[in-house]
Amino acid sequence: MVLKGTVKEEIMNYKSVLERVFENLAKKGRLYQSENELVFNVAYELMKNKELSLNVSEVRFEYVLTDFKDKTTTFPLEEIFDGKSLYFDMVINHNGKLIPIEFKYLRSELDYYDYHIRPSSASDAFNYVKDIRKIELFKKVRGKEFAKGYAIILSNFENIFNPSSKHLNSRANCYDKFQLTQGHVLSNDRIYLKREAEEYFNVHGTHQGLVMRPASDASKYVKLLGNYRINWNEYQHNNEVEDKDSKRKKDAMVFKYMVVEIV
Repeated sequence: MVLKGTVKEEIMNYKSVLERVFENLAKKGRLYQSENELVFNVAYELMKNKELSLNVSEVRFEYVLTDFKDKTTTFPLEEIFDGKSLYFDMVINHNGKLIPIEFKYLRSELDYYDYHIRPSSASDAFNYVKDIRKIELFKKVRGKEFAKGYAIILSNFENIFNPSSKHLNSRANCYDKFQLTQGHVLSNDRIYLKREAEEYFNVHGTHQGLVMRPASDASKYVKLLGNYRINWNEYQHNNEVEDKDSKRKKDAMVFKYMVVEIV
């Protein structure tokens, strides 16, 4: 896929570009020990691959917005962001237009050759919703520079893709309450954790527009502006397990990725 045309036309194709990057990495059999390793490899693929023909001026890591720390904004802000600098995993400068990208690597335990992958926290599902909101805020304060944003997940967490009724009904598996299952829509009018939703309702008399955090402090929430459909893609890395390996290990070798676009 070669992209040619105006800056606007190229930016319109960025979601397919990022999906192509993951396809290329999968063909190389890439697995990742950490989220940082994933971010670096995506950036490297974007910068070196001439086939994509991108007008990338620069790629920044841990890009920071201080607007919220300095309180220069004039709109109300959720407690979880108020008074803080916001960091973004990657920001692409595409001929003067900025494209913030956030990554989450939701991991199930896997030992495979020299990979010793440890499980990630269930709260990372909440943090993924938080990433989407962060990009919405980036657009709010950098509207003239903002082109599009992307929230990306790579995961081998089978319960994310195909949660059983046991996991859906278990408070210990609170990541399932955020419904990162195929076809689900993360929207601005859903509550995902019953207890926190009830507590909020008792105080405010409404549930609308809140995604509660899976933690004891129910006052912290994320209020999304847009609606975002979950669409997983196979990450076909072609690494194989042996027949004698456990079902758990075989399940952990199944990776999927998702690219959600924020416009």
